[in-house]
Parts: sequence; C-alpha cells; structure tokens
Amino acid sequence: MSSLALGILLAGVALRAAPVDAATPAPGLAPTPTATAAPVAPTITVADSDASTMSARGTATPGAKLRILDPQRPASSLCTTTADASGSWGCTIAVPSGADQVVTLRDLTDTALADVDSDPFSVLAAPTFVTSPGLAVGAVVKGAGFPGASVTVMATGASTAQVIARVSSAGAWQVTLPSASFPSGRYALRAEQRSTAVPAVPVSSMSSPLALTIDREAPSAPVLAHPAAGSTVSSQPLVFDGSGEPGAIVTTYVDSNPVCQATVARGGTWRCTSAGLLLPAGTRTVQAAQRDAAGNYGAPTKGSRITFTAAQPTATPGAASPSPVPAPSSPAEPQQTPAPQTTSSPGATPAPPSSGDGGAGPGPSAGNGPQDPGGTAPTTQGTREAGSWTGTTGFGSTLPTLREGLAGGSWLWALALGLVFILLIVAPLRLAATALGGRLALRARRFTGRNRAHVDRDDTPLVSPATGVALALAGGIALVALAVGVDDQLRYVRLGAAIAVGVVVLNGLGVVLPTYLAGRRFGLGLRLRFSARMLVAAALACLVTRLLGLDPPVVLGVLIAATLVYPDGRTLDESGAVRRGGIVAAAQLGSVTVVSFAAWVAHGLLPADTTSFVVEMTRETLATVCLAGLGSLIVLLVPVGGLPGRALYSWSRATLVGLAVVGVAAAGVVFAGDPAETFPVVPLVFASIAFAVVAVSAWVWIRYVEPATEE
Repeated sequence: MSSLALGILLAGVALRAAPVDAATPAPGLAPTPTATAAPVAPTITVADSDASTMSARGTATPGAKLRILDPQRPASSLCTTTADASGSWGCTIAVPSGADQVVTLRDLTDTALADVDSDPFSVLAAPTFVTSPGLAVGAVVKGAGFPGASVTVMATGASTAQVIARVSSAGAWQVTLPSASFPSGRYALRAEQRSTAVPAVPVSSMSSPLALTIDREAPSAPVLAHPAAGSTVSSQPLVFDGSGEPGAIVTTYVDSNPVCQATVARGGTWRCTSAGLLLPAGTRTVQAAQRDAAGNYGAPTKGSRITFTAAQPTATPGAASPSPVPAPSSPAEPQQTPAPQTTSSPGATPAPPSSGDGGAGPGPSAGNGPQDPGGTAPTTQGTREAGSWTGTTGFGSTLPTLREGLAGGSWLWALALGLVFILLIVAPLRLAATALGGRLALRARRFTGRNRAHVDRDDTPLVSPATGVALALAGGIALVALAVGVDDQLRYVRLGAAIAVGVVVLNGLGVVLPTYLAGRRFGLGLRLRFSARMLVAAALACLVTRLLGLDPPVVLGVLIAATLVYPDGRTLDESGAVRRGGIVAAAQLGSVTVVSFAAWVAHGLLPADTTSFVVEMTRETLATVCLAGLGSLIVLLVPVGGLPGRALYSWSRATLVGLAVVGVAAAGVVFAGDPAETFPVVPLVFASIAFAVVAVSAWVWIRYVEPATEE
C-alpha cells in the first residue's frame, strides 16, 4: 500500500516538471492551417506608342515589389511599383523612339523568380524643338528627332504652310522657313515625324507648340552723322556716330574695311571709335550698315568721302571702348594727303538731330554687339592694312547682289529703261542714219589741184593686226583703271592686274570665242582688229565717270572687233552675207551679255570680308568683267557703222530688240540699283529725249521737207 502511494507521488512530480507542447492540440480538436499565397511568375505587357511615355502593365504575386529595368542602363529603373491584392500592377515608362524594343521586369520580393522580358514593341515619339520661343533669327528652326525620320513642321497664325526636314544620324534637324510661305508674323509651330524604320507606328504624335515670331523686314540704312561727307580729319582715333534701329548692330567701314561696331541704344543712337587703329592718310570712303535682332542685313549708307591727313593718333578723353577690330601689327606710314573733297557725295543722308554729347546713347560700349540666341556673338575680322597686297580697293563694292537686284521693283523699272533705249536711242538713230545715208562721208580735198598726178594708196597697216589688238587692250585697261581711280599703294597694283585679266577675259569669251565657233560652223576664217569706235567710246565713258564721280564707274572693255573672212579675203560685210553677219553679231552680243551677267552673279557670291589676296583679286576681276561688259554692251547694240548692232538689225530686228531690252535692263540694275539711287538716270532719260527729237527731226526734214522744197 505504501509502495503504491509512493509511485503515484513520483509520477505526479514528473508530470509537473515536464514542459507542455503548445502546438499539441487538445484531445479531440483539429489544427487550423495558416493562409499564405504561392509565388506567381510576373508578366509584363507594353503596347506600341506614338508618344515618348507609355503604360506598362501585368500581373505578379500580390504585394510583390516590382522594377522595370532600363534597357540602356540596367542598373537604373524605368519605374518601380507594387502589385495590388489582386496581383495586378501598372506604371508609366519613358522609352526613346525605335522599333522592336524590349524591357525587363524583375520581382524584388521573391528573388528566386526569374526576370521576365516584354514582347517587342515600337515607339515613335513626337519630335522636339530646340529653338527657343520668341524671335527666330534668320527664320531658322532647329530640333531633335529619330535619326533618318522625316519631320513635318506645321504652322498656324499668319500662315498654315508646312515644311519638311530630315533628321540627321546624330538625331538633329534644322529647317529654314521659306519667305514665300512664312512671311513676317507670329506663328505657333508644331511638328510630327515619320520613319520607315518604325513600321508599327507610321506617324508620331504632334509636338507641343512653339510660339515664334519671324521678322523679314530688312532695316533701312543707318544714319552716319559724323564724320560728315567732304570733311577733313586731322586726328585719330576717329569718332563715328549717328542713328539707327534700336537693338541693331551698326558696323562702320572705311574703304570697305570694317573699323568698329556699336549697338544702337533704345533712343536710336549709336557711337563707336577707331581706337586701336591707324587709318592711312588719303581720301577714303566711309559707310555704315546695320543688322537687326532678327539677323536681317540692311543696305549700307551712301559712301561719304572723307580726307584723312597724315596725323599721328591722339588720345581721346572719355572715348568709347576699343573697337572690336584689332589693330594692325605694323601700321603703314600715312601717305601724302590728296586735296580734300569739298562737296558731299550725292544723295548723302542729312545728319539727324543729335543730343548734347554728339548723338552718343546710353547703350553698351562701342563694338559690343548683342548675343545671338544661339549664344554666338558677332565677330569681325581684323582690318587689312590698306597698303598691303590684301587690302581692299573698294572697286565693285557698290555692286548689288543678284538677290538685291531682284528685290522690290528694280527689274521692272530696269526693263522700262530697256524700252526707253529702244524708243529713244535705237529707233531714232536708225531713222537718222537711213535718212542721212552717205551725206556725212567727207572727201579729202586736193589742195594741189585736180591735175595732180595720181598716186596709188598704200593700204599696208602701220602696225600688224596682233600689235593693234595688243595696243587696244592696253589702252582699254588704262582707261578702265583711270575711270576707277588708282593710288600708289600695293593694293592698286593688284587692282591693275585684275583689270587687265578682266578685260582680256571679256574680249576673249565675249567676242573672240563666239566668233571663232561661228567660223568653225560656217567654214570661214577669223580676223581680229582693234575697234577705234569702241576706244573713243571708252575714253568718253572714262571722262564722264571722272567728271560726275559715278560709282560704280561706267567703263567699256570690249576693244576688239572680230569678223569672219572668206578664203579670198572678203569679210561678211563685203560679201553681203546678211544672215551670217547677223548670226555672228547675235553670238557676240549674247556672249557679252551672258559673261557679264555670270560675273555679276559670281561677284555677289564671294565673301564680303576676307584677307585673301586671291579672293580680292577675283572680286576685282569679276567687277571688271561685269561693269566693262555691260558698259560695252550698250554701245555694241547701237545699229550704226560696223558695230554688231548694225549687222543684227539688218538680219533680225526682233532679236536686236530682245537683246537690247535684256542687256540695258541688266545694266540698269547693276549701275543704278533703283530709281532712288544717285546714278543720273533722269538726266540720261532727258538727254535721250532730246537726242530722239533731233534725230527724228533730221529724218522728217530729209524725207519730207527737203523734197517738197526742191519741187
């Protein structure tokens, strides 16, 4: 009994000391399982898009944290998101344009799950504008797009036109808005692009609008108040001032060399100096031109002739900051000063009312132009030493470019001049020549009596034809140089060489070559001689140019007469070959016209400011060909004597009229520019009217009045 009690007691102690398992269910109760979802492999779907941002969607384990890797930089993320309770997720990503692109989705919660790639998708986003809103300098618009794509820029506002640009391999595009479709005004530009490299997205969405203002109105010539035309300058640096368009950049030139720049102040005044330069002594041409904020270049002022004396530069208290043109390394010694000009140039702009400080405005220092929107400040090349080989002579600097010649109504009134030439010169002169016939032929009087023994005339020329041609060319070169005006500096040696080359080229291409080719066609020989009529006309043109101070100068350069001869030595005139003579004359006149016009166009394409000897000589050669060719053409068209105009008149009057109208119109544009220029167009028209009255009167007298009185 006691043993049984002791066993029960020991068993109770053991049970009390043993731990109780909490997980062990009570007898008769089933365990309750924990609710945990099984991992789900993520999915991703991205649709094709015409925009730079798009939606990516898919499924994943509920609550899983997800990341879409950047395909270009896998360490970065396009987006990070968390799947909702249903396992769905979505986020917005930005992907560059391209076809068959793939992005990767990664589950950050369960790293045991593999990364998942999307199906290929394509993107062609809208192009972007790089050009800043506001004033478009040069009407140029720049942007970025998909390489190789075609960008269409559309406008609303003053015009609804559109232009197309091609995106470069670097992803940039640029287009200049044409003036015909985009005149001056305000526009809201949008752009879209197309690319065959992204066939799934044929066209992108439209870009955000770009507000742009286009200004195509060229500024007028600024006013150059000081120095005044005809004045004499005895001290340097020289102060230039005047008025212009506020915000524009004014550049002053001496003999076509840029000297200084200034920004026109809000009040419309500008001022700069030649500080840092030593302008050589002599009579120089001073001009100024301005460029507005939109990049439009205006016409320069009329050239003012200023005389610089041989004075050393002096310090100017309170002078403006140095001009942007660096001083020459070794200024030339001033030359002997010619007599000062006492009269101002024709048509010089009167000086505007100036303030007490001589017109200087409160604007920036002289020579500091405003920054372009692109961040590039205007620069000016260094002034060339006037006494060097590369210094400019100013010859041909007033020739308009082809674009300037076609602007406005210049061609219309120039064509009117051509008609005036036909009606008041060609027609009356032809009437008078027909009526007078041989009345003007003078016979040499025999002072020794009528019974003087007859002596055969020696027709042997004093000089050979080749020598005569060479002398004629030399005389023409000298007359052109005299009309242009030369000095004792090296640059004028270059000018003389350029004039010589120009005269030879003009005679060779305008007269000799077409006549030679016509001779090959007809099987006839070529004969050259110098033209006494043209040499006299060249001398008269030189005299008129010097007396009136014409710029550009009126010069004649065709001094060679070329004709065709038969094997027996007879010329076309002597044989009465009217048709062949007319064809040769038309070829010569047409060639002179084409060569002169081509030289004019090429002259306008040369850079305006350079230190190249070759460029400057080319410029002067082209100016010689253009001016001497057009000046000669007017004389060659006259239908009298042995001039080509007479032969062409006998063969085809319509051809003569056509060539005369075109040739005189081209000469009018080049020499006069427009009716407002200083070239004496009006006096020439009145002189033509007076000539026509005299010529027609002579024709009426001989044709009608004189026969009536004899009856």
